[in-house]
Amino acid sequence: MAITYENIFFNFVIDPLRDIMQTEYTGMKIYVAPEIDTSYNANVSMRLWGTSAEKSEYVVDAHSRVYNVNIAFYMKQMNPNEIFYKKLYNDGERLHQLIFENKTKKTTVDSTTLQWADASINSMVIGEMDDIESEIEGLHTIKLDFSCNITANV
Repeated sequence: MAITYENIFFNFVIDPLRDIMQTEYTGMKIYVAPEIDTSYNANVSMRLWGTSAEKSEYVVDAHSRVYNVNIAFYMKQMNPNEIFYKKLYNDGERLHQLIFENKTKKTTVDSTTLQWADASINSMVIGEMDDIESEIEGLHTIKLDFSCNITANV
């Protein structure tokens, strides 16, 4: 017997999160990948990557999970100054506020509607780079840990 299921992580967490970001940051490349896309040469971009899903609650006909997504905001600036850093910090606060204003988000894919709840930014780190990112001249980062809770009927 084949099971029926929904791709909750991608369709109801990552895609809606990308939609929110694309609405706020019109024209910015926002992509899903485990690491930075070095082939893209824009001064500003954003990367989303789902990192984990944890059981929150199981009941007879439903399950709740907390989904976690890493958001990496990239800005390139060869000669940063205080004005640049002010903009960088501003974008970090803007992202935090954007998630705060979208604590709940209802999404429909085909005939299934699910809603995330308790969406939040759990941490924000500025300037942290992995090995690949640190090789890109002039790159500056803001990394945020996003989480939300979704309950799905089975």
